[in-house]
Amino acid sequence: MASHAAKSEVPERPNILLIFADDVGREVLSCYGGTSYGTPAIDALATGGMRFTHAYAMPVCHPSRVCLLSGQYPARLGNPKWGDYPAEAAPFTLAQTLKKAGYATAIAGKWQLALLKKNPDHPQELGFDRSSVFGWHEGARYHDPLIYEDGKVREGTDGKYGPDLYVEYLTDFMRDSRDKEQPFFAIYSMALCHDVTDDIGKPVPFYRDGKWMSYAEMAHSMDEMVGRITKAVDDLGLRKNTLILFTTDNGTAAASYITVNPDGKMVKDPVYSEYEGRQIRGGKGTFVDWGTRVPLIANWPGVIVAGKVTDDFVDLSDYLPTFAEIAGAPLPEGVKLDGTSFAGRLFRGEASSREWAYAETKGRRFVKTREFKLYGDDRFYDLRVDPEEELGPLKGELSEEQAAGRKQLELALSGVPLPSDDPGFKAIFNGKDLTGWEGVPGAWEVSDGAIRCTGQAEGKKNWLIWRGGEPDDFELRMEFRFTSGNSGVQVRSHELEGDPAFQVQGYQVEVAEAKVMGLWHHSLAPEKYRSHLATAGQQVVIAKSGEKTVKEFADPLEIQANCKDGDWNELVIVAKGNRLVQRINGVKFAELTDQDEKYAMRKGLIALQDHGKGTVAEFRKIRLKVLK
Repeated sequence: MASHAAKSEVPERPNILLIFADDVGREVLSCYGGTSYGTPAIDALATGGMRFTHAYAMPVCHPSRVCLLSGQYPARLGNPKWGDYPAEAAPFTLAQTLKKAGYATAIAGKWQLALLKKNPDHPQELGFDRSSVFGWHEGARYHDPLIYEDGKVREGTDGKYGPDLYVEYLTDFMRDSRDKEQPFFAIYSMALCHDVTDDIGKPVPFYRDGKWMSYAEMAHSMDEMVGRITKAVDDLGLRKNTLILFTTDNGTAAASYITVNPDGKMVKDPVYSEYEGRQIRGGKGTFVDWGTRVPLIANWPGVIVAGKVTDDFVDLSDYLPTFAEIAGAPLPEGVKLDGTSFAGRLFRGEASSREWAYAETKGRRFVKTREFKLYGDDRFYDLRVDPEEELGPLKGELSEEQAAGRKQLELALSGVPLPSDDPGFKAIFNGKDLTGWEGVPGAWEVSDGAIRCTGQAEGKKNWLIWRGGEPDDFELRMEFRFTSGNSGVQVRSHELEGDPAFQVQGYQVEVAEAKVMGLWHHSLAPEKYRSHLATAGQQVVIAKSGEKTVKEFADPLEIQANCKDGDWNELVIVAKGNRLVQRINGVKFAELTDQDEKYAMRKGLIALQDHGKGTVAEFRKIRLKVLK
């Protein structure tokens, strides 16, 4: 038997069924070594297909769903708030991509990207022609479920079991697509094995005997539903032209609601699973492998070789480019995807180009290879000797191999926008090139994930200008590292006409030696009194007439000591109304309230300055949040 299917053997525009289970780590499945539950239907998919041993998700469900549908890490979308999906990204989802390629699209089960009572058509807005999804945070998902079906609350669910209805709905959808001779993309977004909701004011209906399903009972039901929907594909005569994938949104929950105590309080049972002779506590929400390393199985008889196991890296951002390649669909235009296609591994025996996996939630993140792992807070682990991170991060001098591994991960991490637990931030620098920025050729370059002022440009001052807009009220975050010369960050500014080009006038925050940091001033000042507006430790108000009032809120030397020469520093600039605030490494450096009738500016360009004189400065992780 050939080791992989020849490209000519892969049918064009196949059906794609993605089974996306909830709160299921790899230790739950027999085919991955679990022994607590028994999962024969899922095991059959693995036996007859390809099993991945290094697939990854986010630690919890909402960011995983955002990543799956967008092909982007949540930080790149500004870390959408819980249960939300950014409207501006809606035209570019996985479902939209396949829909534009002529696919019928559907989802059934969990949604969690909007409160459906406020927007029942949200699945359609994100590209799903059909939908049957339970009302997240509104009602039950299992027994007597509250289901929104194609934008309307479904009637007649009393006495019914939600997973039965989700499978039946997708079966009907697949039948309709077959009859119309239209390829389909369907997501079975399983409710299983997530426990019941606890926030609708009263307990949802029990399973039996005053209890909800235990985790073991949910695992059994999950496998049964996978078997049923797989059989439906067979019974409809679609198996020869259908790719089925099974994966999950994060690791197993550490505990699961089981009943209500006499005081009316919902009670959880801990969840432990037997795995290779060990008791494993569910790792959902954690950053160790039990929280983020998930099962992934791909099955397509006659196309994907049976019994294949691969250690290629895959994460949830990879599904959009993979399915687009399989469907022959163009990728979304103007969108920076984080994913890479693994279709070559599925069909041609080609290793995926992904070299590392990434995960994030609530402002925390990591990037890892099989050997090493680096967290956003700089903790670094050698997974070869500490696979479960029990010994603590490495300290002291690293071996040559460890140092090389760390450098690789630092570079990978620098290309991903810095996540935030405050949603709404968007990356305005992609970490790879100067797309979206414009300046003097040769004065600026991208190196190791940072914009670098080279100090090589001829002439004097020039600016690298962000061409993405002229925000008014905003918060701008970035990291900078100063080496020599003089630089700055320009906001609410305008570009001057004439020669030389790329000259900018407006507010500027100094980037230079720590001893002069903390300066708000009006670059290329039109009047001398505007040249230095607020220095370190100053809270300044400029009246309509231009008169300046200065209040010292801290000693400037103590403030400047928080800035580190030759090292990375975090800069935050907040502009709201006529007030501008500068913070470095979490410390307020200067504050300016500008009411000047002649020169105060309420909106304008963002730019980085090269002051000439051999300036060398670097900027990375540049993110913007527009304030409303």
